[in-house]
Amino acid sequence: MKHMTQPRTVTIILLLLAGCWFGCKEKRNADVSDVQLEVKVTRTDSLMKAFADAIRSEDSVELWSAYERFVFPERDWFSAYLFLPPGLDRRSADSLMTVRLGRALRQDGLVQLLDTISRKFPYSRDLGEVIEAPLKRLKREFPDIQLPKFTAHVNGYPADGDWNSVDQIASFPGIISIGLHYFMGADWPMYPAGIYGYQRNKLAPEYMETALVSLVAEEFIRPIPPVDQVPLLHLMIRAGIKQVFLHKLLPYTPDSILLGYTPAQMTWARTFEAASYKLLKPVLFETDQKYERDYIMDKAYTSELSLESAPRIGEYIGWKMVSAYLDRHPDVSLDMLCEETEYELIMRDSKYKP
Repeated sequence: MKHMTQPRTVTIILLLLAGCWFGCKEKRNADVSDVQLEVKVTRTDSLMKAFADAIRSEDSVELWSAYERFVFPERDWFSAYLFLPPGLDRRSADSLMTVRLGRALRQDGLVQLLDTISRKFPYSRDLGEVIEAPLKRLKREFPDIQLPKFTAHVNGYPADGDWNSVDQIASFPGIISIGLHYFMGADWPMYPAGIYGYQRNKLAPEYMETALVSLVAEEFIRPIPPVDQVPLLHLMIRAGIKQVFLHKLLPYTPDSILLGYTPAQMTWARTFEAASYKLLKPVLFETDQKYERDYIMDKAYTSELSLESAPRIGEYIGWKMVSAYLDRHPDVSLDMLCEETEYELIMRDSKYKP
């Protein structure tokens, strides 16, 4: 699989988007000012940094004080983070947690990483404000939802890790945690070597909300019913429903971010939408996994098309189909759409014609 580098102009655009991500709070929150919800993100990386400093002080009183002040209140998160064996009593779990956490925080590389990330994401910056607006929209769509606790973490990088090892957003029982070390920007040199260039584009601050909402979406959208062979169309429509979910909760986020495209790929997808659908139409009901690999799985580009093409073109067309369906059926709520598995009905009723 070939690495792709980002053109300088694209990098500049992404920097501008990152600036808006931090500075456009009023616009992003304008439509949810009536929703009462306070979101707090606990910075467990700051707790780890304080504990690391105490370990290095070689002062047992200060070490215990740091444990009581920082680790003890967040024991549930650290227990999940350190993969403690289930069934331990609280005292044994605390003891094992302290040993494992102390071992990790004696590594100079991790402490340096914590320092670097604290400069990129200062402890004074309220990450709750960043994710508050989409969560308020979620609360409006699903009033009975009980939100989990939100934290932010930093845990270093596996030397030879690939995309499957990326914990941008980690989910534990009752906790969703943001891995700040995977939002350092596409050019950050410390990412594992197994992460490809096109994947690095998504490791930037402006993808934080999208990554979070993408994980949340999987909790609400019905999975494809289990069958031996899944038609390409079903994969496309289900991916399209997820894109509608993202667009509904993140209405001010550019399409390119929500789709994980570069600006150039976004322009390509719009320009060649009709040609892409013409290519897909004859194979919509094919069940060979080749079509999933070609048109749904993430790659640098859609392998059946040009090197400049947008990847996952099946997801893009699926989103357009579902959007056309909703235009014709404005009474269908997001809640109802998330429960829908009649994918062929959605395609037919969409009357989609690019």
